[in-house]
Amino acid sequence: MKSFNSVYNDKKAVALNESKKAIDGDKATLVAKIKKEYGISDFNTLKEAEKTKFRNMINEMWNKETGLTEAGVTFINEGIAPLKADSSEEEIFNAIKRRVNKDILNIIKDALVGKKNETLANAKEAIDKELGKKYPAKSFKTVVAKLAAEYIARNIKL
Repeated sequence: MKSFNSVYNDKKAVALNESKKAIDGDKATLVAKIKKEYGISDFNTLKEAEKTKFRNMINEMWNKETGLTEAGVTFINEGIAPLKADSSEEEIFNAIKRRVNKDILNIIKDALVGKKNETLANAKEAIDKELGKKYPAKSFKTVVAKLAAEYIARNIKL
């Protein structure tokens, strides 16, 4: 008959191994999603600056002890990469688009009557928080106006 400590240590080793497999699986899922979203076939073909950018992105969204972070879960589920102070205008545009597009009709209606839209206010606040700085209101309005114009153009029936 095995001792309690022997059985306990065996079960603990199995649990730790399963946890490690799950965490490694999270990383593989994240890397696959990044490759798909950014159209990368092989990280080895990227320039060193791009490799560093994606390594940093992976490190922000995945932790070797706990697995996916909240930003990683969001990226996998919604395709939204976390913004940082040095995010490109394209990344910021895409983040605003994902947050605003689902409610664009109400945003347009509220803008026509001069009413404040809570979706926009929340999106602006979230962008500022993620960037760690204030994103210029004029730039934010320009992005939303472009999205509204695209929506209207798509829905005009002649």
